[in-house]
Amino acid sequence: MTEDPREQPPKTDDADTESAWDMGLQAVYGSEADLVEDDDDAHSILETLEARLGTASRVLLPDEDTAGDSPTVFTKEGEAEGRRIGRYLVLGEIARGGMGVVLRGRDVDLGRDVAMKVLKTEHANRRGMVQRFVEEAQIGGQLQHPGVVPVYEMGLDAKMRPYFAMKLVNGRTFSALLSERQEPTQDRGRFLQVFEQICQTIAYAHSRNVIHRDVKPANVMVGAFGEVQVFDWGFAKVLTRGGIEDEREALRRDAEDGSLEIETVRSDSPGSQSLAGSVLGTPSYMPPEQAIGDIDALDERADVFSLGAILCEILTGKPPYIRQPGSNVIEQARRASLDDAYDRLSRCDAEVELVQLAMRCLSANRDDRPRNGSLVAKAMADHLAHAEERTQEAQVAAAEARVRASEERKARRLTGALAASLVILICGGVGFAWWRQSERAQADRDVRAALDDMHTLVRASAWDAAREALERADLVATSGDISDEARADLENDRAEFRSQLAVAQAKQREAQFIDQLRAIHTRPVEIETDDEHDYAKAFKEFGIDVIALDSETAAKEIRARGVTLAEEMAFALDDWGARLRAAFRPQWRHMVRTASLADPHPWRQQLRDATLDYDESSLLLIAGDLRPRDRDPRSVCLLAIALRYKQREVALSVLRDAFHVYPNDFWINFYIGYTLARGMRGGWESRGRKVDPERLDEALRHTLIALSHRPGTVSIRNHLANLYQLKEEPDEALLHMAEAVRLDPNDRKLRRGLAHLLIEQGDLAWARTEMAAYLGEPDESSFRVRSAIVQYTEQLAIRSGVPLPQIVKDIRERLDDTERTQPELQRQLAIALYRSADWDGAANALRTALAQDAKDLDARGLLMRCLLRQGHFDEAHRVGLESHEHGDDRPELAMLLRRATSFAETAGDIDSLVHGETPPSGSSAIRLARVLLRQGRYARAAALFTSAWSERPRGRDRRRGESGEPSDLRDAVSALARAGCGIGEDWNEIDDETRTAFRERALAWLTADLDAAERRTRRSAFSALEGWIYDVRLECVRNAAAITRLSDTEAEAWTAAWARADALLRRERR
Repeated sequence: MTEDPREQPPKTDDADTESAWDMGLQAVYGSEADLVEDDDDAHSILETLEARLGTASRVLLPDEDTAGDSPTVFTKEGEAEGRRIGRYLVLGEIARGGMGVVLRGRDVDLGRDVAMKVLKTEHANRRGMVQRFVEEAQIGGQLQHPGVVPVYEMGLDAKMRPYFAMKLVNGRTFSALLSERQEPTQDRGRFLQVFEQICQTIAYAHSRNVIHRDVKPANVMVGAFGEVQVFDWGFAKVLTRGGIEDEREALRRDAEDGSLEIETVRSDSPGSQSLAGSVLGTPSYMPPEQAIGDIDALDERADVFSLGAILCEILTGKPPYIRQPGSNVIEQARRASLDDAYDRLSRCDAEVELVQLAMRCLSANRDDRPRNGSLVAKAMADHLAHAEERTQEAQVAAAEARVRASEERKARRLTGALAASLVILICGGVGFAWWRQSERAQADRDVRAALDDMHTLVRASAWDAAREALERADLVATSGDISDEARADLENDRAEFRSQLAVAQAKQREAQFIDQLRAIHTRPVEIETDDEHDYAKAFKEFGIDVIALDSETAAKEIRARGVTLAEEMAFALDDWGARLRAAFRPQWRHMVRTASLADPHPWRQQLRDATLDYDESSLLLIAGDLRPRDRDPRSVCLLAIALRYKQREVALSVLRDAFHVYPNDFWINFYIGYTLARGMRGGWESRGRKVDPERLDEALRHTLIALSHRPGTVSIRNHLANLYQLKEEPDEALLHMAEAVRLDPNDRKLRRGLAHLLIEQGDLAWARTEMAAYLGEPDESSFRVRSAIVQYTEQLAIRSGVPLPQIVKDIRERLDDTERTQPELQRQLAIALYRSADWDGAANALRTALAQDAKDLDARGLLMRCLLRQGHFDEAHRVGLESHEHGDDRPELAMLLRRATSFAETAGDIDSLVHGETPPSGSSAIRLARVLLRQGRYARAAALFTSAWSERPRGRDRRRGESGEPSDLRDAVSALARAGCGIGEDWNEIDDETRTAFRERALAWLTADLDAAERRTRRSAFSALEGWIYDVRLECVRNAAAITRLSDTEAEAWTAAWARADALLRRERR
């Protein structure tokens, strides 16, 4: 058998795991029998030598000054003073944390004081906590660097608790030193030197493949003699031992033995405390990927972010995330809310290179940060070296100035006798020339100083400030006399600035264009947006009118922008084409063909060719042969785009395999979350469908990872809000929707969504504020109507469980005299009536709505459907043409217009079709049956449905036919039932035996559909069941009084069928 490297190792019995761990501990510490009950019997080496030889040397140096942030304290629950742990004498307790207690001890052999960390008694029997504690000691013992507190020894005390002894650092925490400053500029030079030593320590740890994961000023000790040491490596991780699988196993193990307690930072917490559990670290200094618990994404760049946070605090006086009203620190970290930090950094008076370094380290996207601590350390070392050089240069310049001043004083004394003559000369031409030369030299210096400032600002990409510096140089040149050399420098630098600015602006336009494409790309297809128009607008504004150009020309212009940008545009075109194809728009082929020509990558061209040829089998073969490691993430996503509509599970499998290779790629994580969530969001039909909790959690997990890379993506925030609604976590949904609105306050649909969420949660004051932003200040009536719309939208959702008749009754009661013409309420009423098969009532409500808002295209579309159901084909066609004049170019309108034309033609020729020599068959028979049904000629309609479908009812499980939608089985059953009950214009054309046969067939087809409902997805099943229960056309076989006219056997069968349908509907509502 071939071994699969992805196959999980066989699970071991818990007892075996426990035994293996105990054996490991015994190998390190000895067997339990070797451990004494009380450490008082444990003798030191010196005591042993004294017992053997009668003497032993004891050298004791004077005690150090122990003033600092680690004083010895004594508490009732603390360790008893004077107790022995091994050869260490306990002097008292220094600190107590969630996992361990730090004691002050004295090594009685070497005569030195040490810090001893002892695992808390309640954790001593928890495998996960013990292993984390031991790993902390091992990491501290193996990191041999002056900036790491050295670990001396590890052991077990008498209570079977592991401990380790380490150097006792007497000094102050960096946090305490920073907090004592009166202003951020105070002692900045000294603190930057401390920071550089922190960076060197973290760089060393990274070189040993260790990440700290809780770098912060409180975990840095600054000694009395300038030594800087990073401590508390309890959250540290060795990257090379097993990667993320080790970490996942550690979290699983902790959860099993109860040692994993997930904590959150409340709004009243300052955010400086560490969190233990699946979210490790300190929120104020934490990168977004760490804040959301994405262990897969944690590497050296997580520590780099924390270093940037410390530098931010040094330069501005505060860490990146600080407590603010309405937002706790951990949520700021999860959202990467860094605008305030960037603003503080840009306004501080620190050197430009320091500000830029801090901003790079604090990038929300970890790919934009320095790769590891070594790069940060080097940047700091270079800065400090240059600062020293500048200081020395300043000292030399000052000394030279003093020498020149002294020489000038001597010269003035020697030439004092000539003072009167010099005055005369100065008043004359020679003096004027000297003065003019002096002024010119000063102007030259001013010009060159301004140009130097301009170059510095250009390097910092501060273009507006650089332009101001150039204008300052121009002002000097025009208002005074400058030398030819200075003027030439000015002209050359001006030309260079314009060239650099043009390049920078071009790059900025490209970056903005890419951001625009990505923002459109990440919108879910289900969201009602003008994605195709937005794509067209974005390309056109960038200078490429994709729609107007043929594929070859458009591709040529795209390729001319460079390979990298061409690939971005091709990827957007692929998504654009997929959206157009989903909307049945023929332009999709143009987009995919253009992408193929613009991106001549052989493998991606193969995918696009298969897509253009509708070659699903080739796509499946490509997916089966795919090795994600051989393809870049974007190519894998392109395959998923091609597969996601008809082969969603295959697309998911491809993406999941790619995730193991590219766990931190934005697009891989985005598409996993998006593909899993398709059908889970939006609309009354899908919001209440049964959702697999595991798939929902997986969708959330990957979407949050994608968000950590691009926290400013509005559509992902909106997507997360929808997912959290499905998960029934309204607070999280509200948080993400509110953040989406903050990011894009001009999006009316986002504000409307936020208002609806707030109304659902009862926060009417905030909801009114949001509503005012997109409706204008609403009066009480408008606000009441909007609240009602939210209520009925929820009730019309599957999950509400409110029966349709009750919704209709409630809406009609709401429509009092002052609100009767409210178009949105009328539309809600029409939806409920339409789903009850009350076409007349629905059409009247829609006409009322359109009288107030003639451009409501959704209302027009539903009115067309009602009119077609009523048999008013010409009026339906007229309404459709009016919709087209109002700008409706949706494929649905074209389909309804074709149907209206087809039904009208059939109705106009109905007599010849009914009485013709050759009866219609197939789709022609179904179309004729539907027309007859709408004319009330149920007997003939029933006969046509029967002949067309024979004994096998077709409809909901059938692919789309000529009509453009699945055939409605309820049409056929209603025709059979009503004809069977003697209803209709042609009721007397059939005998009692035929009527009975029609009723039996109607019951058989209803029963078959109920059988199928148990196998369908919730959306499909609920739609079918709701139709059977509330379709008014079936009252003749559903109403209790009507059924009594049937035979007992038939009445019992119908009663049982309806009871079953009702039970299934109740089940789907749960």
